[in-house]
Amino acid sequence: MYGYDVKSIDDPFVTGADKSVTLGLEFLVPNASLINTFPMLAFIPGASSQKLFAEVKQLTNEVFRVPMDWAKMSMVRQLGILFLLQIFDRFG
Repeated sequence: MYGYDVKSIDDPFVTGADKSVTLGLEFLVPNASLINTFPMLAFIPGASSQKLFAEVKQLTNEVFRVPMDWAKMSMVRQLGILFLLQIFDRFG
C-alpha cells in the first residue's frame, strides 16, 4: 500500500485496520448487538455504543491517515535525495 512493505502480521498498519474492522463489525452484522435491534439505543448519551463509535471512527481515520502520511514523508525523502543528486551532478 503506497509502496509500503508489510513486514509481519503485527505491523502497525495491519493491526490498526484489523482492530477498526473488528470493532466496526459489531454494528454492521445483523443481531450482533442490541443497537441493530433497537437503533434508538445509539442515541443515548454516555452509552457504551457511543464510546465504541468514537473509537471506531478514530481508528478508521488513522487507517487512512497513517499510510498517507508515510507515503508523503517517503516522497519528501526521495525528492530530497534527487535534489541533492542534481546539485552534485551539476557542480561535481
